Amino acid sequence: MTLDFDAWDEQHTRLFDRHLAALGELDDNAVLSMTTNTPDREGRLVWDGFVGTAPVRDAEQAWARIERNARKDAACYFGIGVRRGGTRGQGGKNDVLAHTLLAADLDWAEGDHKSSTNPPREVLEQWINDCPAIPGLIVNSGGGFHIYATLSEPVDVQHDPRGRALYAGWRHWWVARAREDGFNIDLAPLNNQALVLRVAGTPCPKYPGTLVTIERSLETTDDDYEIDDLLTLFPAPPEPEKRARTAEGRTSRGGDKSAVPAGGSLDDFTPGDLFAVEGDLETILIDLLDADYAGRTGDAGSLLLPWTNGGAVDPQHPFGKNGGVFVHHDGTPLLSIYGQGVREDWAHFAGTIPDTHAELDLYNAFYALAQVVARKGADPEESWSLAARLVVRYRRIDKNGFADYGDLYDDLAACADLDDLIALVPARKPRPGTVRTLDAPTRPAPPAAVIRRISGDTHALASAPKIRRL
Repeated sequence: MTLDFDAWDEQHTRLFDRHLAALGELDDNAVLSMTTNTPDREGRLVWDGFVGTAPVRDAEQAWARIERNARKDAACYFGIGVRRGGTRGQGGKNDVLAHTLLAADLDWAEGDHKSSTNPPREVLEQWINDCPAIPGLIVNSGGGFHIYATLSEPVDVQHDPRGRALYAGWRHWWVARAREDGFNIDLAPLNNQALVLRVAGTPCPKYPGTLVTIERSLETTDDDYEIDDLLTLFPAPPEPEKRARTAEGRTSRGGDKSAVPAGGSLDDFTPGDLFAVEGDLETILIDLLDADYAGRTGDAGSLLLPWTNGGAVDPQHPFGKNGGVFVHHDGTPLLSIYGQGVREDWAHFAGTIPDTHAELDLYNAFYALAQVVARKGADPEESWSLAARLVVRYRRIDKNGFADYGDLYDDLAACADLDDLIALVPARKPRPGTVRTLDAPTRPAPPAAVIRRISGDTHALASAPKIRRL
């Protein structure tokens, strides 16, 4: 089978060429990250690891990085977000310099995906026709379409508020469109700022003898979209209101309390709201909850969350590609869980009821901290209070005005059981070492640390047992 460099050259030209000057102003050493998966003897794809970077301006050098493995029928990928110069490995979201495009990975119900809830090809084609922005490039991956809406300028989707809002609005449109027709959509790519997608002109290992091809490409850049126009076409979903503590100690939803600042005061905000913004979600997941990434560097791949079925690990299915970490457009790092079994497992420890009609659950760092506490043996309703007290005890503000919880993560990692954990919490009178019981709601409800459950166009802030200031 002959590889097709011209297809990759067209893909590269359409996605990056018009932006080379602007990218050079941001980082003259900006690169593309290239990776491959090579089939083993049984035909299973094995991740070869990071195979190299190439200057973003050099399509030929990028091709040279993956060509050797491509000739062995490897699946070949490039990072759609341009990486900063000096990036090592595939790179995570902090290595992404800017996006020149918005992407969606749409699988159809054929071949490997036939038994899933993915739509047939003709439905995907209708979704593409319905998309408010005409894709500048559509790639046929062999099992679906990779959709690229091309931008008129590079945008930072992590730090630039416009970029975060655009990223969220694009994701929301595709999820809502899929739900209209009752089908599934791959959520990991829509949540992954460091996403990798297939290189046109390289093999489709699951479909021997075929190449990744370009289905449609606009010949000019006249239809590349201005950021402000896309923000109108893909409005971000409504923001849930943040809880802010008033001077009287009650919660308020009014005024300008729509955001919780990192380094904010415990006099004004609850421990849970502060930790949601300040906590290191990935450290909690990887170091304290035994999660891992799917054979890739940093957050560039799907997250593997243990499926413990209420505490007992299933030896047949101890892990699954069932989550991902991304930064919400309000700046809050979130864990998305889209595996139903793991969602139920997390709900078991949280004392909540998963919404089986939502396409995924989004959890912030405080929710993850409460999971750590519950999995050490605390009752679900106690875990929230214990987690809040840990935040109060360990929160330190550094010389730059940012909260530091390094000692908390280290101490929790050393805890063998609930007794060890309770020893970390300041004792209370008259019963030192115990936890005040929260008022249990009639129906267990998610805490405020659950940002939202998204279901179609419905967006509601979850109610929560109050976490009183300690």
